Amino acid sequence: MILFNNNEFTGRIPYKSYNCSIVKLNKEETLNITNKNYNEDSILIFFFFSSPGKRYGTMNWIGLMSYKKIINILDNEKKIYNNHLWLIKPHLLQNDKGPKCADLRIFKMEKNIGVIGYTRLAPKSNTNNISDYYVRASILDTQINNELYHTPKNLFNFNEIEGGCFPSKIGNDYKKFEIKNDGCKINNIEFLIKDNINSKLITPHNSKNRHMPNKLKLNGVEVSFSKTSSNEEYETHISTKNIIPLQHINYLDNIGCFIDLFPPNLDESIITIQNMEIGKVIHTDNILIDDKFNCKKYKGSTPFIEIENSLWITIVHKRTYSKKHAYNIKYDYILVVFDSKKVNGINCEIKIPNKCINEVPLSITSLEKDFIYITGIIILDKIFDENKNLLELEILTSYGISDEKSAVSKIKIII
Repeated sequence: MILFNNNEFTGRIPYKSYNCSIVKLNKEETLNITNKNYNEDSILIFFFFSSPGKRYGTMNWIGLMSYKKIINILDNEKKIYNNHLWLIKPHLLQNDKGPKCADLRIFKMEKNIGVIGYTRLAPKSNTNNISDYYVRASILDTQINNELYHTPKNLFNFNEIEGGCFPSKIGNDYKKFEIKNDGCKINNIEFLIKDNINSKLITPHNSKNRHMPNKLKLNGVEVSFSKTSSNEEYETHISTKNIIPLQHINYLDNIGCFIDLFPPNLDESIITIQNMEIGKVIHTDNILIDDKFNCKKYKGSTPFIEIENSLWITIVHKRTYSKKHAYNIKYDYILVVFDSKKVNGINCEIKIPNKCINEVPLSITSLEKDFIYITGIIILDKIFDENKNLLELEILTSYGISDEKSAVSKIKIII
């Protein structure tokens, strides 16, 4: 387990960080992001953090870690060694449009890295028993900022509206990451959400806070499960929240695939395939989960990861009430295996999850009072039998602990 609040060990983020997500980058991808400074596998990590004195998250931070160093630490090798752990140290993810985008999940495409998260604009929506959420998929980019880690002359005042603030005002005016024995070669590469010229003005639900603008732009494309609607018109907007991306073995070209596991008022999980620049819906479908599986009615937690033999892996969660845990919250988890099918894209076939074929409950017993919320997963190793059935998995998973801390763990799962 890695807790990202130890200046001696992994460094200290000056705000309360939790719900972290991860994706592995290969050597070529790392070289491209680091301007040829690092030729090694790496882990891109996102943190969701809260502003001072608040419980819930406000902004996203991002950093790039050495894959080898993290695995060594988790395997208890050189436990106090942190030199060169960070290839790009954590910093605020700049986003020039809209308020916070919560609980980001990450997926890779042929030429870009995509992120998806949700924004809360009002306490009520057109959908019963759910706040007014918009879910945006965006493209990650970098820029040069030679003052990225400089101590700010003035600190940003985190005035929140509906639990979030407006990132374009923050700039460099926030507290910076700290770490001893800093051996990082890079101190000026800053991550940002790429501005999407196709982002449209949207209107929050009429239950919004009086300080929330009447109209505003959110970056990226709105995730829609309809070929006839972009889901941006306020009269018909369908509020959704934890939409999960797909990670293909062979990356797609500027296309994102997203799944809503058992959305409100529907009995089936739904999937959409969209162009990441203009938001056009290319295909919609259903994901089949038989009633015999306990994971039916669970919500999405981590991205769907494609592995060999046309299989997909993900972790799903269900929130339960528990007096023993912080805030009376406990999450139950199941690792789920899906088979595949192919559907028509634009001038190509796209493989997507088809139906659930296996599930394995995850018993999380090490934290008696804290709840954990899993958002990231990386496949480390897998074992198949002679019939290509999956027998064993080793994964790296990232999560938040009781809305207070961020952590990463290795888990071995017997299927």
